[in-house]
Amino acid sequence: MVFTLMPEETHDEIAQLRTVFDREEVGSSFTVCVWLWPLYITTVTKLFSLHGPDTSIIVKVMDGVINMGIYPWCPQAFPDLHLMHNTWQHLCLVADGRNMLLHLDNKTNSKVMTMSECNVDTKFTDSVTVLVGTDSGKFAYSGEVTGVRYYDRQLTTSEVQELLNCESSAENHIQIKEVFTTGNVSIYRLGGQDKLCLPEDKEFMAVFTICSDHPTAESLCTKLGSRLIGKDDDFGKLAKEAVLSLDVPNDDLYLWTDIADKEQGSVLSINRDTGNHLLVNYTSETVLHVTACMMPLKKTAYMKDHNTQKMTLLKYNRRLVLLSEHGEIVRREPCPDSKDDEGFSRCLAKRFFGMQEEYTRLDYGEDMFGRHTWNEENTDKYRNLSISFCEKDKFSCNDGSCIPLQERCDGIRHCKDNSDEGELCTLVRPLPPSYVKTYCPKSTPIVGLRINVIKVNSVLLDMNEFKITINVVLQWRDDRLTFQHLLKEPKILQSHEYKGIWTPHLFFPNAIHEDNVAVSTKTSVLNDFTVKVKGKGYPEIYDSYEVMVFNGSDVEINNKIQYQFTFSCTFDFVFFPFDIQQCWMKVCLRKTYACCPRWDTREGGVKVTGNESTLSMYNISKARYDISGEGRCMTVHLLFTRKFESYVMTTFFPCIILCFLAHATLTHFRIENFNDRIMVTLSLLIVLASLFSQLSSTLPNSPSAKLIDYFFLYCIGRVSLIFLLHTFIEVSRRSTADTEEEPTSVIKGLDPTLGIKMKLAWVSGENVTTKEPPKRRINIPRTLSYVGAVAVLVMDVVMAVFFLFKTIDDHNKKSNHFHALNVTE
Repeated sequence: MVFTLMPEETHDEIAQLRTVFDREEVGSSFTVCVWLWPLYITTVTKLFSLHGPDTSIIVKVMDGVINMGIYPWCPQAFPDLHLMHNTWQHLCLVADGRNMLLHLDNKTNSKVMTMSECNVDTKFTDSVTVLVGTDSGKFAYSGEVTGVRYYDRQLTTSEVQELLNCESSAENHIQIKEVFTTGNVSIYRLGGQDKLCLPEDKEFMAVFTICSDHPTAESLCTKLGSRLIGKDDDFGKLAKEAVLSLDVPNDDLYLWTDIADKEQGSVLSINRDTGNHLLVNYTSETVLHVTACMMPLKKTAYMKDHNTQKMTLLKYNRRLVLLSEHGEIVRREPCPDSKDDEGFSRCLAKRFFGMQEEYTRLDYGEDMFGRHTWNEENTDKYRNLSISFCEKDKFSCNDGSCIPLQERCDGIRHCKDNSDEGELCTLVRPLPPSYVKTYCPKSTPIVGLRINVIKVNSVLLDMNEFKITINVVLQWRDDRLTFQHLLKEPKILQSHEYKGIWTPHLFFPNAIHEDNVAVSTKTSVLNDFTVKVKGKGYPEIYDSYEVMVFNGSDVEINNKIQYQFTFSCTFDFVFFPFDIQQCWMKVCLRKTYACCPRWDTREGGVKVTGNESTLSMYNISKARYDISGEGRCMTVHLLFTRKFESYVMTTFFPCIILCFLAHATLTHFRIENFNDRIMVTLSLLIVLASLFSQLSSTLPNSPSAKLIDYFFLYCIGRVSLIFLLHTFIEVSRRSTADTEEEPTSVIKGLDPTLGIKMKLAWVSGENVTTKEPPKRRINIPRTLSYVGAVAVLVMDVVMAVFFLFKTIDDHNKKSNHFHALNVTE
């Protein structure tokens, strides 16, 4: 017979086995032996005692160490003997008249004390009585007891060893006269004491009142780290366990086995009245009301609320129980106030040495494992507890299954009941009472900055402004915060999470007022907050939920702002249309009371990105930056290089062609064709003036003269100069013609009628005899034409070199200044 002492189930903590032997006197030598299976070891546990009128021999366990004493004298500890829990152990007390020896399993010949030193008689009682447990409610033993024997002689060490090995020696023990039990003691038949010496089973059958078809049953057992009943298992032994089990209703049992195919599966049918069993076939979709799993012996489970408590899974007193090393027991029991329609318990209860217990009701389809709300008996206190096999780096789903902790709150459902996602997946722990949003984490917080130039939308030349869409990302850490559920990838904070935390305040000095208001109030702004892990987290349990927690110092907060800003820019059109405009955007951190944030000036602390882009009028460079203002301001610079190809094709080339046409009137028109030369030149001058007038209406407004203005002025002046040259040439030509004489002789005489001297006749040159040859004269008009043409060309070269030099010099100065700034590679 096996006696199970359960003092923890009664508030008076009484459970005792009294064995009276058929012997009135105790000789000078005796032996007491007992098999013990302690459920747990308390600080002080009374194992057994042998009582007499004046004194007693008591064996106790104190802090796991066996103590023995002949009370009220001679208490003595024996530090080499330790009683283990959850395993059968054989304990023998041997007296030889002078000494007492204590044998625990294979540890023998342990001298405890010399009885003569205690000055007591060896005749302790008139009848031999061995007490296991206590009836006083103190130092109660909890566990199983069997094989209590008393010998009126001293057993040798070999005989004790034979008893330990369940051999036939030392059978001449004193017969038991009476057996009494007090308190909460249950009894069941062991079926042969030799079973105590057999190796412990590595598995046991755990029965769950969960309805399941074959795939569901197989999945349940796999989830619990176990298996279905297999063809190699001892069906007869399992049937006997099922008959004795208190975990299931008093009905016949039908249990799925792993003998199955896609359509059918074998079911172990057990008659609980007779213990008979057989295998029957059912379709795999058949739903059975009970599921059995072969669980590993002493498998470790974990009970979690705000802490983790290890529990050992055992089969104790015909029930499946979870036992902690501190003596807490969790098992199925009837609910305190109700049962189901069949009178069967649907509650889990947790007991602790007779103190107030906690319990939770099990709904349909629920059993021992999973997350439940527990109620402290006779109070209105509730708390969540989870029981599962999930270790430190696992998350316990509500149904007791386990997933990697990193998969919790990743946006993908991994638990079948979806308990790894949902409203509990907040990233920021509740703020501490001392947290004030308007106060900085430090007096000088360091803020990282990322600016990405998405697009330059437009350039408003008349307004001296440009519109640009940029992403501004602020990065900082707040060691006052605590985060949870973070992954390697950044995660987005919800509005209710970031509204309560400190955020750096930005302002843009050269942006328009409306843009600064929009950024400050977060209106019309794409604004989001993300967090990214920069250090290692640590697992923690909060209200029975496993979470990965990160300190604020190990988490980078990112505030991303996307907005189309309008910035002012002073445009310089002196070299239009070959101008380069230097524009900038200034980003500053606002200083507040007792808080002076700074940009992170370390390498990589500030990054400005954005590829080269183009507008209809400008090519836009890659952005560069510099930091100023004691590290509180950062300026992003851009170069706008105007596209001048269209102006070259539509303005400069036509004007140059017109100038060369005007030049051709000097070099290729006959000097005598004054009317043609002057009309062509005048027409070209009119065309140039018309082009200049037409172009001026489309040029950017600016009080300063532009390069194109100087170019047109030069072209008009050039053609005007040619016009004047033509005029001077014609005047010179006519003057020369008047002074030249023909090579003939003229006869002069007095006109009698008029009374004046006049030419009367001409004689041809062939009839005139010339005494001297005629002198060679310089053709002044043609000379003026050639000299003017050369002078105009020289002037063209000088002006072209001057314009090119000034334009290139301006480009180089601006480009060198720009490229001397910082750039993000």
